[in-house]
Amino acid sequence: MIVPFLLLLLLAAVIFVIKKACLWVNTWRLRWRLEKQGIRGPKPCFLYGNVPEMQRIQASSIKNTGAENIGFVSHNYTSSLFPYFEQWRKQYGPIYTYSTGNKQHLYVNHPELVKEMNQNKSLNLGKPSYVTKRLAPMLGNGIL
Repeated sequence: MIVPFLLLLLLAAVIFVIKKACLWVNTWRLRWRLEKQGIRGPKPCFLYGNVPEMQRIQASSIKNTGAENIGFVSHNYTSSLFPYFEQWRKQYGPIYTYSTGNKQHLYVNHPELVKEMNQNKSLNLGKPSYVTKRLAPMLGNGIL
């Protein structure tokens, strides 16, 4: 009675490991292709991607701003909300790649390229219809 259960549990574990390995290989293959084209980015950790580095940069940014900016309103909110994007943009340029877990992201901070990518319908740019339909009343039919 316990042997079939253990075999089923072992089979589930093997399937899980194989699926994770395939995701990991696909992520590294995509990253390698982007690097071949000259698109670099911060080196990710094995399981967490660049999330630990994002947290470290965020914490140091909060520490550096400190109490002297209380009451100060800045319209450059992206550099205060996402300081890691700003740091990586300065380090790697307007186009770079980073990862969160096993998902690879392409950061594009070049308006003409974003416009061209948005107009190209043949590319699969990772804009699922369920997300765009849900956010359409708030964001319209723009880039997001």
